[in-house]
Amino acid sequence: MRRALRIYIMKGELLARRVQMAEERIPRYIVWSTDHVDLSDEWQRKWYIRQVLMHGRAEDVARLDWDEIERLLSELDLPPDLHRLWETYFHARKASGTARDTEPVSARVPGLHRGAIWMSPDFDEPLSEEFWAGTE
Repeated sequence: MRRALRIYIMKGELLARRVQMAEERIPRYIVWSTDHVDLSDEWQRKWYIRQVLMHGRAEDVARLDWDEIERLLSELDLPPDLHRLWETYFHARKASGTARDTEPVSARVPGLHRGAIWMSPDFDEPLSEEFWAGTE
């Protein structure tokens, strides 16, 4: 009984989100061939999600239901690079949800590439006239 109630609530939330998206004006850089997209129609909804993933801006993608993207990913017929990007993201999202006991990885390691970068001794010297003229 509890599971059915949760699913009902989830569907209610998804339905509310779909209605909200349907009321928003769809930008021309995402959909340029029509003024109206019926997001309650499954085919049009998949098409719209594909359009947003391919042509939308970050704020457009952020408004999508990412669980729905994950569920529909194999049906969206995205270009291979974009499909791999989303597969990698969802794989990492799942992995991070199960790997909570591991220590966070430091983004920077001091001294990791010590000596790999050097500065020329004449760095502060003015550049020659030949350099600026393009004849050097």
